[in-house]
Amino acid sequence: MLGHAVLIRYFLFPSTKNMRKRVKQNKKRRLAPLKNIDSIARSQMLRLFAWLFAPLCVLGFWVSGVLGVITAFFVCLVISPLIMLILEKFSRITASFLYGGGYGSWSKREQLLGDLNTVKHRKMRKEYDQALKAVNRILKVDPDFSEAIFLKAQILWEGFKNTAAAQGYLKQIIETKKDRDETIHRWASTLYDELTEIEKEKKTPSQ
Repeated sequence: MLGHAVLIRYFLFPSTKNMRKRVKQNKKRRLAPLKNIDSIARSQMLRLFAWLFAPLCVLGFWVSGVLGVITAFFVCLVISPLIMLILEKFSRITASFLYGGGYGSWSKREQLLGDLNTVKHRKMRKEYDQALKAVNRILKVDPDFSEAIFLKAQILWEGFKNTAAAQGYLKQIIETKKDRDETIHRWASTLYDELTEIEKEKKTPSQ
């Protein structure tokens, strides 16, 4: 009888500790899709770093031994993001020559994709002030760009802890037609729910 009572107590009246554990598990399941948002930019950065580091490592070891390898590592760490940004700036112009049509025939949104990648790299490097300025410039040109709106919400939350403003931009995406960009719509809904949970936990007194 005592064992039954304990089981009933556990499942029907879970402790605060168990409830918090379940909430954290639910958060992890909901946020799983968000982990891949910056994966493309991160993989591009790593490939460029490896491509630069290999020859510089050999050259540095030949010149200064271990010290040369360490120097090569830090040099690549600094110049890789700079080269990535430069490549993104010129990628659209190069593509116009390769595939024809010229830059002027691109849509407004296609012309902004390079700038959007710049915002992603700034955010990934936690340069939130510069990322916010860049995404604001994009939204000034294209206010309905859902991916840019989502990035701005992420920046406001991650960099400035402005939950209310972030939720406002996420709600803007959620209230648009879902078939425009289903993936961004799903990410926005997931992040909005996560921020709502965080605000509830702040208002709930700890026990």
